Amino acid sequence: MTDDYTAGQLRELLERGAVVTNSITDRVAIHLLHAAGLIGKRFLDRYISIESVELDGEQVTVAFIRDWSALAHPEKDLPFLAPSERRCFELAASVALSEIRGSTEVGVEDPLAVHVCKRLRW
Repeated sequence: MTDDYTAGQLRELLERGAVVTNSITDRVAIHLLHAAGLIGKRFLDRYISIESVELDGEQVTVAFIRDWSALAHPEKDLPFLAPSERRCFELAASVALSEIRGSTEVGVEDPLAVHVCKRLRW
């Protein structure tokens, strides 16, 4: 279903879905995935649902990531991911779920681990 949309269109649909649900944490998580270039990757399709909902009296198309919990542990379903991609999904899911990740996952030597997700070329 997501094959009909570009990465940019999917990002817009996901952002619109976050607006519909009034979820700032989803918006931040979507921004992180977008900045890392992960939105639009075909392996993400199984986690995205595209729906038509009413917004301000009109039917609009939106998208949602339905299973942030699965994305919090991508090694189970997406073992082929590069370590940096896996970390981006873990960070985005922890933001969306409002779960602070433990200090064992982001050490003192790496206080800006989010930077790993930005503009990497895989």
